[in-house]
Amino acid sequence: MPPNSSRMKNIEFQVEEAGSKMQVTARYRGLKLAMEGTDVKKMKEDLAKDLTDRITNNGASE
Repeated sequence: MPPNSSRMKNIEFQVEEAGSKMQVTARYRGLKLAMEGTDVKKMKEDLAKDLTDRITNNGASE
C-alpha cells in the first residue's frame, strides 16, 4: 500500500550520492530517517511510510 500522498508532500527529502549508491534523508515533524541504496523512489516511499507509522504509533500511545 503506497503512503498517503498528502503526508508525503509534507516530508522533506534530501538525496545525495554515497559512493556507488544514493542516500536519501527524510525529515518530518522533527523526525529524521536516512536510507542508502540504488532505488531512490522506493527509498522515498519506504522512508515516508516509516515516518508516518512512527508518528501514528507515537500519537496513539500518548
